[in-house]
Amino acid sequence: MTIIMQEAVKQPNLDDYRNEHGYDWDAFHIASGEYSRWHKTQRLEKRLFQEMSIDEELWATTPQKIKDVVVDLFDECDNLAGSLEEVRNWAEDIPI
Repeated sequence: MTIIMQEAVKQPNLDDYRNEHGYDWDAFHIASGEYSRWHKTQRLEKRLFQEMSIDEELWATTPQKIKDVVVDLFDECDNLAGSLEEVRNWAEDIPI
């Protein structure tokens, strides 16, 4: 199986955004967002292809706007699952 890989996006280093006025916060924020999107997409594609048996050709032909929505939804689901696990752990640890 060949996994569709987007070109790797380098994690931004704040020192690379230093200029004569300090830091270019806007450029750093944009680069950080691009890296975050790339990382989320890589995690989702791995799950789609390996765990959910989604065909790579189907994913490749999916419109980009749909991919963006799916990436965001999966990321939110992962965040909620983590929060739910924290709540369960907290509930188990409270004294009754």
